[in-house]
Amino acid sequence: MNHNTRQEKYWNKEAYDIARTKMTVPAIIELENFFNFINLLGKTKILDVGCGGGRLTIPLLKKGYEVTGTEIAEKNITEIAHIARKENLIKNLTLKKTSLEKPEFRNKFDIAICCNIIHHLNPDTKLLIMKNIHSALKRGGKIAIIEPNPFCLLYYPWYLLKEITGTDTGRWEVEKEFLNSTPKKLKNLLHLSGFKNIILERYAVIPSRVGTIIPPIISLNKLLVKTPLIKNFSAFIWIKADKS
Repeated sequence: MNHNTRQEKYWNKEAYDIARTKMTVPAIIELENFFNFINLLGKTKILDVGCGGGRLTIPLLKKGYEVTGTEIAEKNITEIAHIARKENLIKNLTLKKTSLEKPEFRNKFDIAICCNIIHHLNPDTKLLIMKNIHSALKRGGKIAIIEPNPFCLLYYPWYLLKEITGTDTGRWEVEKEFLNSTPKKLKNLLHLSGFKNIILERYAVIPSRVGTIIPPIISLNKLLVKTPLIKNFSAFIWIKADKS
Protein backbone atom coordinates (compact mmCIF):
# COMPACT_ATOMS: atom_id res chain seq x y z
CA MET A 1 0.00 0.00 0.00
CA ASN A 2 1.51 3.36 -1.01
CA HIS A 3 1.75 6.34 1.30
CA ASN A 4 -1.25 8.32 0.03
CA THR A 5 -3.53 5.28 -0.06
CA ARG A 6 -2.59 4.41 3.53
CA GLN A 7 -3.32 7.96 4.70
CA GLU A 8 -6.61 8.12 2.81
CA LYS A 9 -7.79 4.76 4.11
CA TYR A 10 -7.03 5.58 7.74
CA TRP A 11 -8.56 9.06 7.78
CA ASN A 12 -11.66 7.92 5.91
CA LYS A 13 -12.12 5.40 8.73
CA GLU A 14 -11.76 8.08 11.39
CA ALA A 15 -13.66 10.90 9.65
CA TYR A 16 -17.03 10.55 11.38
CA ASP A 17 -15.65 10.44 14.93
CA ILE A 18 -13.12 13.24 14.37
CA ALA A 19 -15.67 15.63 12.88
CA ARG A 20 -18.10 15.09 15.73
CA THR A 21 -15.62 15.28 18.59
CA LYS A 22 -16.36 18.40 20.61
CA MET A 23 -13.40 20.73 21.12
CA THR A 24 -12.15 20.82 24.69
CA VAL A 25 -11.37 24.03 26.57
CA PRO A 26 -7.57 23.50 26.22
CA ALA A 27 -8.03 22.96 22.47
CA ILE A 28 -10.05 26.17 22.13
CA ILE A 29 -7.40 28.12 24.05
CA GLU A 30 -4.67 26.59 21.90
CA LEU A 31 -6.52 27.52 18.73
CA GLU A 32 -7.04 31.15 19.74
CA ASN A 33 -3.39 31.44 20.75
CA PHE A 34 -2.38 30.08 17.35
CA PHE A 35 -4.65 32.55 15.54
CA ASN A 36 -3.02 35.35 17.52
CA PHE A 37 0.41 34.00 16.61
CA ILE A 38 -0.32 34.12 12.87
CA ASN A 39 -2.10 37.48 13.12
CA LEU A 40 -5.11 36.89 10.90
CA LEU A 41 -6.44 39.97 9.14
CA GLY A 42 -9.90 40.89 7.88
CA LYS A 43 -11.19 39.62 4.51
CA THR A 44 -8.45 37.01 4.45
CA LYS A 45 -8.68 34.13 1.96
CA ILE A 46 -7.37 31.01 3.65
CA LEU A 47 -6.10 27.70 2.28
CA ASP A 48 -6.58 25.03 4.96
CA VAL A 49 -4.26 22.25 3.83
CA GLY A 50 -5.38 18.80 4.98
CA CYS A 51 -8.41 20.25 6.72
CA GLY A 52 -9.36 16.90 8.29
CA GLY A 53 -12.46 17.08 10.45
CA GLY A 54 -12.61 20.87 10.30
CA ARG A 55 -10.83 21.66 13.56
CA LEU A 56 -9.61 24.94 12.07
CA THR A 57 -11.96 25.19 9.11
CA ILE A 58 -15.18 25.65 11.08
CA PRO A 59 -13.79 28.22 13.60
CA LEU A 60 -12.28 30.21 10.70
CA LEU A 61 -15.61 30.22 8.87
CA LYS A 62 -17.31 31.42 12.06
CA LYS A 63 -14.87 34.33 12.13
CA GLY A 64 -16.03 35.31 8.63
CA TYR A 65 -13.06 34.16 6.56
CA GLU A 66 -13.26 32.56 3.13
CA VAL A 67 -11.76 29.09 3.47
CA THR A 68 -10.70 26.55 0.88
CA GLY A 69 -10.05 23.19 2.48
CA THR A 70 -8.06 20.45 0.78
CA GLU A 71 -8.24 16.82 1.83
CA ILE A 72 -7.00 13.46 0.69
CA ALA A 73 -9.85 11.64 2.46
CA GLU A 74 -13.24 12.00 0.76
CA LYS A 75 -15.19 11.27 3.96
CA ASN A 76 -13.53 14.19 5.73
CA ILE A 77 -14.82 16.46 2.98
CA THR A 78 -18.32 15.03 3.40
CA GLU A 79 -18.25 15.57 7.17
CA ILE A 80 -17.00 19.17 6.98
CA ALA A 81 -19.58 20.04 4.34
CA HIS A 82 -22.31 18.57 6.56
CA ILE A 83 -21.24 20.65 9.57
CA ALA A 84 -20.84 23.82 7.49
CA ARG A 85 -24.35 23.46 6.05
CA LYS A 86 -25.80 22.73 9.48
CA GLU A 87 -24.25 25.90 10.90
CA ASN A 88 -25.02 28.06 7.82
CA LEU A 89 -21.35 28.51 6.98
CA ILE A 90 -21.25 26.82 3.59
CA LYS A 91 -21.27 29.99 1.47
CA ASN A 92 -17.67 30.86 2.40
CA LEU A 93 -16.37 27.29 2.12
CA THR A 94 -14.77 25.54 -0.84
CA LEU A 95 -13.62 21.94 -0.55
CA LYS A 96 -11.30 20.05 -2.88
CA LYS A 97 -10.07 16.46 -2.75
CA THR A 98 -6.36 16.67 -3.54
CA SER A 99 -2.95 15.76 -2.17
CA LEU A 100 -1.63 19.04 -3.65
CA GLU A 101 1.00 17.11 -5.55
CA LYS A 102 -0.21 19.09 -8.56
CA PRO A 103 -0.38 22.93 -8.69
CA GLU A 104 -4.13 23.33 -8.02
CA PHE A 105 -4.02 27.07 -7.24
CA ARG A 106 -1.91 30.09 -8.13
CA ASN A 107 -1.67 33.49 -6.41
CA LYS A 108 -5.07 33.00 -4.76
CA PHE A 109 -4.68 32.93 -0.97
CA ASP A 110 -3.47 35.32 1.72
CA ILE A 111 -2.47 32.52 4.04
CA ALA A 112 -2.03 28.75 3.97
CA ILE A 113 -2.49 26.88 7.22
CA CYS A 114 -1.04 23.41 7.78
CA CYS A 115 -2.32 22.10 11.11
CA ASN A 116 -0.68 18.79 12.00
CA ILE A 117 -0.40 17.96 8.32
CA ILE A 118 3.26 18.28 7.22
CA HIS A 119 4.15 14.87 8.66
CA HIS A 120 1.23 13.29 6.78
CA LEU A 121 2.56 14.40 3.40
CA ASN A 122 4.20 11.85 1.15
CA PRO A 123 7.93 12.17 1.97
CA ASP A 124 8.79 11.60 -1.69
CA THR A 125 6.69 14.59 -2.82
CA LYS A 126 6.73 16.76 0.32
CA LEU A 127 8.97 19.44 -1.17
CA LEU A 128 6.88 19.55 -4.36
CA ILE A 129 3.69 19.98 -2.29
CA MET A 130 5.25 22.79 -0.27
CA LYS A 131 6.30 24.54 -3.48
CA ASN A 132 2.71 24.22 -4.74
CA ILE A 133 1.48 25.78 -1.50
CA HIS A 134 3.97 28.60 -2.03
CA SER A 135 2.60 29.13 -5.56
CA ALA A 136 -0.98 29.16 -4.25
CA LEU A 137 -0.25 32.23 -2.11
CA LYS A 138 -0.58 35.81 -3.24
CA ARG A 139 2.45 38.04 -3.21
CA GLY A 140 3.03 38.93 0.43
CA GLY A 141 1.11 35.85 1.59
CA LYS A 142 2.26 33.61 4.37
CA ILE A 143 2.21 30.05 5.61
CA ALA A 144 1.43 28.96 9.17
CA ILE A 145 2.25 25.52 10.54
CA ILE A 146 1.45 23.45 13.62
CA GLU A 147 3.45 20.24 13.97
CA PRO A 148 3.96 17.75 16.80
CA ASN A 149 7.50 17.97 18.13
CA PRO A 150 9.33 14.61 17.85
CA PHE A 151 11.42 15.58 20.87
CA CYS A 152 8.33 15.49 23.09
CA LEU A 153 8.80 12.12 24.80
CA LEU A 154 5.18 11.90 25.95
CA TYR A 155 3.98 11.01 22.45
CA TYR A 156 5.69 7.63 22.31
CA PRO A 157 4.00 5.79 25.21
CA TRP A 158 0.66 7.22 23.98
CA TYR A 159 1.11 5.76 20.48
CA LEU A 160 2.45 2.51 21.90
CA LEU A 161 -0.54 2.14 24.22
CA LYS A 162 -2.95 2.59 21.33
CA GLU A 163 -1.24 -0.12 19.30
CA ILE A 164 -0.95 -2.59 22.20
CA THR A 165 -4.54 -2.16 23.35
CA GLY A 166 -5.90 -2.10 19.81
CA THR A 167 -7.85 1.11 20.52
CA ASP A 168 -6.40 2.86 17.47
CA THR A 169 -4.49 0.39 15.34
CA GLY A 170 -2.71 1.89 12.38
CA ARG A 171 -2.30 5.31 13.99
CA TRP A 172 1.47 5.03 14.36
CA GLU A 173 1.80 4.01 10.73
CA VAL A 174 0.15 7.25 9.52
CA GLU A 175 1.82 9.45 12.14
CA LYS A 176 5.41 8.18 12.26
CA GLU A 177 6.76 10.70 9.74
CA PHE A 178 6.49 13.30 12.53
CA LEU A 179 9.91 11.95 13.50
CA ASN A 180 11.19 14.13 10.64
CA SER A 181 9.36 17.25 11.83
CA THR A 182 12.25 18.63 13.84
CA PRO A 183 12.58 22.42 13.97
CA LYS A 184 15.71 22.27 11.82
CA LYS A 185 14.09 20.10 9.12
CA LEU A 186 10.90 22.17 9.05
CA LYS A 187 12.86 25.39 8.64
CA ASN A 188 14.95 23.82 5.87
CA LEU A 189 11.80 22.57 4.11
CA LEU A 190 10.32 26.07 4.14
CA HIS A 191 13.56 27.60 2.93
CA LEU A 192 13.80 25.15 0.01
CA SER A 193 10.15 25.85 -0.84
CA GLY A 194 10.88 29.54 -1.26
CA PHE A 195 9.64 30.96 2.06
CA LYS A 196 11.48 33.63 4.04
CA ASN A 197 11.29 35.41 7.43
CA ILE A 198 10.74 32.09 9.20
CA ILE A 199 9.61 32.48 12.82
CA LEU A 200 9.35 29.47 15.15
CA GLU A 201 7.64 29.24 18.52
CA ARG A 202 6.92 26.38 20.86
CA TYR A 203 3.58 25.59 22.44
CA ALA A 204 3.02 23.48 25.56
CA VAL A 205 5.36 20.86 26.98
CA ILE A 206 2.61 18.60 28.23
CA PRO A 207 0.09 18.01 25.39
CA SER A 208 -2.87 20.34 25.80
CA ARG A 209 -5.43 17.52 25.96
CA VAL A 210 -4.05 16.62 29.41
CA GLY A 211 -5.42 19.98 30.58
CA THR A 212 -8.92 18.57 30.13
CA ILE A 213 -8.22 16.15 32.98
CA ILE A 214 -5.85 18.34 35.00
CA PRO A 215 -6.74 22.05 34.35
CA PRO A 216 -3.61 23.48 36.10
CA ILE A 217 -1.57 21.92 33.27
CA ILE A 218 -2.62 24.83 31.05
CA SER A 219 -0.95 27.37 33.35
CA LEU A 220 2.03 25.10 33.97
CA ASN A 221 2.64 24.81 30.24
CA LYS A 222 2.99 28.57 29.94
CA LEU A 223 5.87 28.42 32.41
CA LEU A 224 7.53 25.27 31.07
CA VAL A 225 7.59 26.47 27.46
CA LYS A 226 9.63 29.50 28.55
CA THR A 227 12.14 27.46 30.53
CA PRO A 228 15.55 26.89 28.86
CA LEU A 229 16.24 23.29 27.85
CA ILE A 230 12.75 22.12 28.87
CA LYS A 231 11.15 24.14 26.07
CA ASN A 232 13.05 22.00 23.53
CA PHE A 233 10.71 19.16 24.50
CA SER A 234 7.56 21.16 23.71
CA ALA A 235 4.53 19.23 22.49
CA PHE A 236 4.05 21.42 19.44
CA ILE A 237 6.07 23.52 17.04
CA TRP A 238 4.47 26.62 15.55
CA ILE A 239 6.01 28.25 12.48
CA LYS A 240 5.06 31.15 10.28
CA ALA A 241 6.87 32.39 7.17
CA ASP A 242 6.36 34.76 4.25
CA LYS A 243 6.17 34.07 0.56
CA SER A 244 9.35 35.36 -1.06
